Amino acid sequence: MSSTTLLDWEFLSIITVMTNKWFHLPAALLIVVLTLIFFWKILLTNLILSGVDVFLYFYPYKAYTAEVLRQGRLPLWNPYLFMGAPLLANSQVGVFYPPNWLFIWLDAPRQIAWSIGLHIALSGIFMVAFVRQALRLAWSASLIAAILFAFGGYLGAQVEHINQLQAAAWLPLLFLFYDFTIHRPRRRLWLLLLALTVALILLAGHAQTAFISMFGLGLYALWQALFEPETTFPLRKQPDSPITHYSSFIIHHSSFILRRLWPILLASLLAVALAAVQLLPTAELSGLSIRSEGLTFRETVSFSLRPTNLHYSLLPPFGLDLSQPLGQAFSEWVAYLGISGLALALLGSLTALWQPAPRRFIFLAACGLILSLGLFTGPLYLALYYLVPGFDLFRVPARWLLLYAFAAAVLGSYGFDALLAPQALRLQLNQIWAWLRAHPWRFILSAAPILLLLALIIWKTPPLTTLAAWLLLILITAILIYFLISTSPTPNAPTLQLPSPRFPVSLSPYLLILLTTL
Repeated sequence: MSSTTLLDWEFLSIITVMTNKWFHLPAALLIVVLTLIFFWKILLTNLILSGVDVFLYFYPYKAYTAEVLRQGRLPLWNPYLFMGAPLLANSQVGVFYPPNWLFIWLDAPRQIAWSIGLHIALSGIFMVAFVRQALRLAWSASLIAAILFAFGGYLGAQVEHINQLQAAAWLPLLFLFYDFTIHRPRRRLWLLLLALTVALILLAGHAQTAFISMFGLGLYALWQALFEPETTFPLRKQPDSPITHYSSFIIHHSSFILRRLWPILLASLLAVALAAVQLLPTAELSGLSIRSEGLTFRETVSFSLRPTNLHYSLLPPFGLDLSQPLGQAFSEWVAYLGISGLALALLGSLTALWQPAPRRFIFLAACGLILSLGLFTGPLYLALYYLVPGFDLFRVPARWLLLYAFAAAVLGSYGFDALLAPQALRLQLNQIWAWLRAHPWRFILSAAPILLLLALIIWKTPPLTTLAAWLLLILITAILIYFLISTSPTPNAPTLQLPSPRFPVSLSPYLLILLTTL
């Protein structure tokens, strides 16, 4: 069989997988409909975004770039800025980013609006594919993750920074192709698709989001290499000598780390080659910028998330003007999932007690949340600034919330997936209840995060309407979860006995799906 025929067969098999497994048509259509509902003002009316960055920075660039491209020329130079300035070399313009080409026939505000709609929908569809195909959760659970990520606070707050949104939208696909490269046959093909995804993230033109995405993927791979090596590479039996066992442990885990990280390294090299048409002129221009020598530590930790504002960042505002507690640049600190989404993520974190997969996303969410604190992490961010290349190049540590938003959405899907098997969930909750009852201090440690959040709310009390909305949705979510885990009796489980409710519990999962959109 010729090499061309083999290549055609490989791509045909990928198309078959995508059409038959990944892209559940109802889920994709629902995500598109939700995108139109959430962003109808800019997609279906004559209203436009008018924020400072989009109005004064992106609109002029998009307008001139589209005009030049329609004339069949490359926009190498911008004659209207100062006495002229490089344009193509500015990666934020995204001249070589393929999705931008779809909208060059529109005016600048419509280009931005429809690019927002496209990438919000893509982020949801990619999340469905990742959760369903890589994590093998239920279809409805994958839809939950898609809703929480695509329509959560983080991506919604970045619509004004269009290149940041464009780069972040590919994050679920990045993780999907990485998992396929590790676990599926035809690894070379999945590696090429992983490299193509990295190249698209680079071409989107937001270097910090690309850095965060690749760093997050590295953390994800490192966790699996250290704590889940048996999932792909089983340990060999070794002699009982302590020295032999210790050296064997180091050798094997080093091997696991290399095997987990090599796809990322190789895909990054291939992606740089694919995106070189943009990266080379950008590198030359960057050498002439005021940031060519890096930033001072004080500059890198500007726009760190204050721990005292965590509740404003992680909970939806509901009528609260976030510019009051967070300042005019409040969009940098927004990463809420919704009340029910956060409840599902907490429930998904509980499932890590009896299954290993959610633990990697707890780790990823914790890393994103901690790094977003920047200055307030003490010596941690300072050490990263001096020791890890890349940390000295970017401001706004709060943008690490991207990892939190992604991982927490996945944890929400684990929580919802657990609710689909209420009898098994109830059995596990009974075991947790018995474990907590054994020692009172376990209650205190387990309740510490919730008590901390309550303390923040009491200390910095939001408006009454916001507080009432939080309490109402917490109550509704708690009732729905209670109904779900109370439907089927659990034998031989005397603890945490719950009365059976009179309620159409089969509707509860779908009501939770609706609630996540809040």
